Amino acid sequence: MAERQNILTSTPSTELQDRLDERIRAWRIVVERLVDTHTSVLALGRRDGDPVVLKIVKARGEEWRSGDIVDAFERKGVVRVYEHVEGAMLLEGLRPGRSLLGVALSGADDDHRNPRIIERDNGWIAMANAIKPTL
Repeated sequence: MAERQNILTSTPSTELQDRLDERIRAWRIVVERLVDTHTSVLALGRRDGDPVVLKIVKARGEEWRSGDIVDAFERKGVVRVYEHVEGAMLLEGLRPGRSLLGVALSGADDDHRNPRIIERDNGWIAMANAIKPTL
């Protein structure tokens, strides 16, 4: 096994590193790049040759069950969720993509001229702009 790569820059936590390592092994991910954000750790890589993004949420909170939410949309306006457990999800990797940070900083996320409405059977309604977010 390759030497463990410590990616944690803002919150030293062996529990978080252990969860990351466990999901990488369990979901057979070959990691190409790691990104440490305020709320999560992203492992960009491949599984069976296909691009994927592993998202590990740092702490219990509103994102903890985000895999369930994204999966409920059944790829309508969102990326595919291949696998998910509490605190972690494996997403379809879309490349090339636009960074959501760049979209937000440019003000393009405020553009509501062409909204699409997706209504779900369970009553949830989501607004999606012409800009399609990607990871």
